[in-house]
Amino acid sequence: MPFPFRATPPLLDTEAGQAGPDEDTRSLVKHRVRLSIALYLGAAALAAGYALATALGWAATETLAGALVVSITAAGIVGALVAGGLTAGPADSPPAEPPPEPESAAAGAPRPGAPVAAPDPDCCGLIDDLGEVIFATDPQGRLCFLNQAWRTITMEDATSVLDSRLDERIHPAEQALHHGHFQAVVEALAPARRYEARLIGSNGEPRWMEIRIRPRLDADGRLLGVAGIMSDIHARKQAEDALKARDRSLSALLEHLPGMAFRCRNDRHWTMEFVSDGCFELTGLEAIDLISQRSYEELIHPDDRERVWDRTQERIAVQAPFHLRYRICLPDGSPKWVEERSRGIFASDGTLLAIEGFIADGSPEPRVETRTHAPA
Repeated sequence: MPFPFRATPPLLDTEAGQAGPDEDTRSLVKHRVRLSIALYLGAAALAAGYALATALGWAATETLAGALVVSITAAGIVGALVAGGLTAGPADSPPAEPPPEPESAAAGAPRPGAPVAAPDPDCCGLIDDLGEVIFATDPQGRLCFLNQAWRTITMEDATSVLDSRLDERIHPAEQALHHGHFQAVVEALAPARRYEARLIGSNGEPRWMEIRIRPRLDADGRLLGVAGIMSDIHARKQAEDALKARDRSLSALLEHLPGMAFRCRNDRHWTMEFVSDGCFELTGLEAIDLISQRSYEELIHPDDRERVWDRTQERIAVQAPFHLRYRICLPDGSPKWVEERSRGIFASDGTLLAIEGFIADGSPEPRVETRTHAPA
């Protein structure tokens, strides 16, 4: 006999972008399908048993008994299937996969309730341990931050000078320089400035510093002031001043020598890198002309050029000083004897760097005749 069967609607394809049931709805649909199939199979088994009993010629009572047995058996089968279907609830279904984490969490953004790392307590200590002065000012130049290196440089407590103007601590000779760089950063938002100025300490002694500053902006690009670093260069400036003083003394000494000190390359032109002021008296040429326009090889008499070259190369090969005597040609074409005492300057690995020496007038002095009188 016909058995009513109610077809369940097919699941919607969620992957295709359509709306589908959740996991609980899916489980309920599955249970209904199982129950419908079990009832259908039970009815079919009951009908088959009844047809078999009739075909074997059972009595009516037997037929009814056989039908009853078949019905009870089918009922047991159906009951087992239904019990199994009902007991297999959502707990027996595979667990649903957890929803994917939002992109912000996957990208490393902090989740709500996640602990936030506290700032490193040693950060300020690291800044104070630096040898350079770290500072910050407002747009008017008032100090609003200083690390402890300020005390090392100026012998003055950093907290005592906060809210004072930085230009008040700059030596008067460099205040205009400092003001120009500071205004360029504050008004024109120059990316960075670097200059040298003397910083006045608490004892009144100036100390040379290299100062680097740049604008300090907030998140919206508005000017907060200036941030910078001061590096102590006092020892370097002292060494530079001593070197300049020595150069001035050497220049004064060379000016009074009757001759020309020089430094040249070991090439065929004897290219000059340095010539003292005695050059004009010796050669008739200014020092700048001999360095930039004329080669010293052109001044050497043509008959003496090869001999000067060969002798110089022989002495350089054994890293020995040399003494030469040869002729040069003055601007008017007249020859002049000169004497040169020079030597090669070598690097630690033996590479020749230059030739340095001194050239003096080598013309023979005029003889002075003296008369001797016979005794009376």
